[in-house]
Amino acid sequence: MDGKANSFSEISSHLFEMFKRDDFSFGIGDIANYAKIPQSKLRYWEKCGYIKSEKCSRNQNRKYSYHTLMKVQLIKSYLESGFTLSKAAEKAAQFTSYNLILVNMIKRRIKEIGTIDGCPAINMGPLEDDPTKSIYFIDDNSNIKALIKNNE
Repeated sequence: MDGKANSFSEISSHLFEMFKRDDFSFGIGDIANYAKIPQSKLRYWEKCGYIKSEKCSRNQNRKYSYHTLMKVQLIKSYLESGFTLSKAAEKAAQFTSYNLILVNMIKRRIKEIGTIDGCPAINMGPLEDDPTKSIYFIDDNSNIKALIKNNE
């Protein structure tokens, strides 16, 4: 990865560390703004058991995990496609196993987020059959390329 420090690398590294520590959470306002759903609707979904907030101390606002953010987006998408709320929540819950796979990949495989030749890049770690080389995914103007490089 490029040796030069830049804001992309710093922000990406911070996000990466948050994912690895499992403390990537959002307030109800963040979820509402991102998903473009009123907070009252999120509270209703939570009351019905379709989404869950994380436990907080008595005087804190609700906090939601990254998984819940994705589930909210899926429920909204299914609702927009014509499903009822209960069916939309049921279909969104089916994606839990896929979310777990992504979280495990982030925790176990991603070794570094930075840049290569000025482009955003993710180091996915060493190859199983040749640990002297690693695989990188590089975003070159929205074209994702895979690259195998010798470890430095």
